[in-house]
Amino acid sequence: MDTHIDPAALAALRAELPAILHEGRSRGHDVDNDPYLQLDPDNLLQRYLIACDCDSTEAARRLRATLEWRQKWSVLDCHRPGVGRVLFCE
Repeated sequence: MDTHIDPAALAALRAELPAILHEGRSRGHDVDNDPYLQLDPDNLLQRYLIACDCDSTEAARRLRATLEWRQKWSVLDCHRPGVGRVLFCE
């Protein structure tokens, strides 16, 4: 697997990120408090580009799908204080 990031693909995905996040907000996902999205933005985008062989269109599609999945499965609920005790009680 080639992990070289095409600068043009990164620039294209970086330019699309605000729209992707806006779509997530519009669907009701709290993108501003999602720890997954609090990572270094370029690092996050590079991960998706590597997974998609630097195809920025496919990387954007996968990122959108990830946000939809995180909202659908209420992943942010797992980050609330005390949830670990509920999920992993003995």
